[in-house]
Amino acid sequence: MIGQNQIIEKYNSLQGKSLTRSKVRQIIRDAKKERVPEIVNKLTGLLRQFPNERGFEFDRVTPIVIRDDFEALGIPYLSSELEKEMGSNEIEGLGKRVSNDDIYKMITDKFVKIIDEHDRMPWSSGFNEAKEKEAGFSFSNLPVNYASKKYYRGINALVLSMYRFHTEETKGKVYITSKGFEQGEVEMIQDDRLFWLTFKQIKEAGGKLKKDSLSQQAIYYNWIFSFHGKKISEQKYKELKKQFGCSASSTSDHCKALQKYGFLKYYNVFNERDIENVDFKARRAKLKTKANIVKTEEQKILAADLMLKHMPLKPKLQIKFLDKGKKESPYYSPGLDKVVMPQKTQFDNLNQWYGVAFHEHIHATGHAKRTNRRSIKGFTRGTRWGDTQYAMEELVAEIGSAFLNAESGIFLDNLKNNAAYIKGWQRGVKKHLQKDNKAIFIAAGQSQKAADYILDFDSNGDPSYWKEYEKIQKEI
Repeated sequence: MIGQNQIIEKYNSLQGKSLTRSKVRQIIRDAKKERVPEIVNKLTGLLRQFPNERGFEFDRVTPIVIRDDFEALGIPYLSSELEKEMGSNEIEGLGKRVSNDDIYKMITDKFVKIIDEHDRMPWSSGFNEAKEKEAGFSFSNLPVNYASKKYYRGINALVLSMYRFHTEETKGKVYITSKGFEQGEVEMIQDDRLFWLTFKQIKEAGGKLKKDSLSQQAIYYNWIFSFHGKKISEQKYKELKKQFGCSASSTSDHCKALQKYGFLKYYNVFNERDIENVDFKARRAKLKTKANIVKTEEQKILAADLMLKHMPLKPKLQIKFLDKGKKESPYYSPGLDKVVMPQKTQFDNLNQWYGVAFHEHIHATGHAKRTNRRSIKGFTRGTRWGDTQYAMEELVAEIGSAFLNAESGIFLDNLKNNAAYIKGWQRGVKKHLQKDNKAIFIAAGQSQKAADYILDFDSNGDPSYWKEYEKIQKEI
């Protein structure tokens, strides 16, 4: 499948080439499919201007700049200096320079694969009829980089919550599928072994990578700077921009020739369980994390309660008896800006109640007076339960509630997440992921934005509920 960026790159490479009329039409069809109106308009205009021409010589092609909003997709920036520091460069084979669409597809395929294999969304919990017990993923904390001690966010928090490993059956085997090469199995991490290291970081820590270990990929973006088509350094770009007085509204030839192109890369990281001779417990103990303080069930419930209490511009909350026999369930009403929740006594434990409350309050962040997510294409409420728009909003609520669960440490159990409910909208998610390989990135970015809104971090990086939590703990 041709991606949006690949069709743009194909168009930009037409300089000096000859194409038949039928090949130009094929590019137009691909551009329409991938929603690139600039190419459609340019080439359609060419065909209209010369209706009898059977072929075209492309002597001058004005390149179309690829402008993915990487930040909105939940993808972090990594400077060239940090690349070298982490060991994510071409020489060591860690920083892979492939097309943006290849990376979008690689990550999307991971999630489609885990949905297929587990018949459920990886962040969800529900009643497992085969085992006759509740089964789910405890997002007890977020994946963290060993060297920087920084938590991964957005799409990387999701990817690195999955551990890849070999079984006796998969060792030494590479499976060639329609989606490329695949190795080993994947499972969600359900404990606190969440440190991830590049190969360079493993060596610097004095560690040793176990045989047959499999890596995961952390995604980031970087920039290419050019002047009159010639690649220049970031420093030179800044100097020329200042010298020519360039701004967003500049129209001078010099400023037009000064270009900045974003592109995606990834680096391979290994989970701590595959690394020997490193004291991860000691490293974990030194981390300044809420997990070191929020330990008991009572503390986790208190943290969860205060998180919702301190949510900015929080919606109305109505707690009442909901009759499951009448198919009554928790919900968020955008029109009334109200969350309706069952009574806490309707749950086996309070963790489940807060898991549902997180889910519904993430829905509430989409309101126009909060993050205004519902104005974004793909997140307006679907007209039919299970359609792709409904599914994408549900995916944001699921991932966002997992991020909140990571903050409080409670086990995420959602009353609505029985097998039938999950299957109902996961089909829409899977369909959307396969149709749009940026969808999981968009969902992860919006989920992180929604969770951040609720947590309302201050200038020190502490969530707004934390002061009251510490005060209560001191009084106890």
